Amino acid sequence: MELLPRPVAYSVVLVFYIIGELLSVNTFITSLKIVRQGYILVAAARTVYTVAGGMIMYTVGHTGLFLVTDIIVSDISPLDWRGFAAALTSAPVILNSFISAEIVSSVEAGPGWRWGYGMFAIIIPAIMAPAIATLFAAERRAKKKGELVSGRPKNEVKPSRSAVRLLKEFTIQMDIVGLTLVGLIFGLILFPISLAKTVHGGWSNASMIAMLVVGVVCIPIFIIWERFFATHAIMSKRLIMNRAFLAAVGIHFFHQFADPLWNLYLSSFVWVVKDWDTRSWVYFNNSMNVTTSVFNLFGGLILKYTHRYKVWSQILIGIGGAFSVVGSRVGAQASVPHEDLASLTALLSVWTSLGGSVGSAVATAIWTSTMPDNLDKYLPGVPQATITKLYGSIKSARNASPEVRKGVIEAYGATTRPMFIISLGLSCICFILAFFMPNYYLGKTQNAVDGKDLAGEVVTTTTGESRREEEKKRNESN
Repeated sequence: MELLPRPVAYSVVLVFYIIGELLSVNTFITSLKIVRQGYILVAAARTVYTVAGGMIMYTVGHTGLFLVTDIIVSDISPLDWRGFAAALTSAPVILNSFISAEIVSSVEAGPGWRWGYGMFAIIIPAIMAPAIATLFAAERRAKKKGELVSGRPKNEVKPSRSAVRLLKEFTIQMDIVGLTLVGLIFGLILFPISLAKTVHGGWSNASMIAMLVVGVVCIPIFIIWERFFATHAIMSKRLIMNRAFLAAVGIHFFHQFADPLWNLYLSSFVWVVKDWDTRSWVYFNNSMNVTTSVFNLFGGLILKYTHRYKVWSQILIGIGGAFSVVGSRVGAQASVPHEDLASLTALLSVWTSLGGSVGSAVATAIWTSTMPDNLDKYLPGVPQATITKLYGSIKSARNASPEVRKGVIEAYGATTRPMFIISLGLSCICFILAFFMPNYYLGKTQNAVDGKDLAGEVVTTTTGESRREEEKKRNESN
């Protein structure tokens, strides 16, 4: 279930973004409605399929909210403050991580898990109301000034477009063929890796091989389509040739690839091996989020006062889950003019999500292919029915007899060890890629390409020299 929501989410959000460009649809409001509906579906679910559908919906919605927020923050902040401004959007995690432990404990002991999802269908729209009001106020001011297409004079003649022509424009702008091929590539390659152990016949099942073959064949087809036929390619040539963007994609992709390998089953592992209550368990699960959010803020301040984004992200990659991601994102955004900012941010998020999906697929494949065998190895003499139950339920594993639980813990350790080793190796790739990022100066400009500030005025060069000083040097040389 981890594989599907995120790629679907970012594909849908890209469509939202393009439709919003054409029709001025409020992506923020649309995403919020989808979040609310997703939580309602999960809370009211009677089947696992409804739960999966609800998860996909609220993941799509949350992704839309995060992406729009990221674009807005990037759009209104100069380079030197951008890392800190972006970090502030995740700062509430520091407080919420402690509150959530109390909420989970209370919900588990009280109304049950359904209310744990259902209450967010009420809470999220309520707490987002001030942000929505602010966005509407800003949009209204922009319309009055004629800065939006929808805010232009009423007497301005607008070209009429038929439904067929509008649909054609949507199809071209969205690059439906390209998006479909991307979905097929990752879906057909990742699903067999995760499902091979659980389907009848495993890798001998013809459908597994067929999906892999078709997925691999789609890769050159996608490249040819994007290179020679797509009018509006998913990734423009400017981005494909952008060293900062490609290095940032690699850092985000491999960082997210490595993350599920150690993190996906860590929560269940700790629940089985530790005699913690629910509150302590939730505190442990949230500890990394708190650490990341805190160091995001520190990383943002370092970017501000050093005016360089590579300082700590290369040196402290261990803490750099926060530092490297903040630094690489700001560096990539600095490498493009303002008109490419939104598309770069969206594409960077897409590749980040796909990295996480690949990592989840690999982690799932390792778990499903080795955990049952390790349970057999470390639980000799235990009936197969009991082993199957222990494999499928962490509650049964936690409540097993001391002798059986000891064997389960050994099996968990043997299964997760290679995941941690692979994750460590992938993290080293992020470190290497950091050296390929250009060392931009982070000043008061919107980006490091044209030297313009948020108002569109040229105020500084990409090296941080003032325009007056640059002109003085030019005059002296003449």
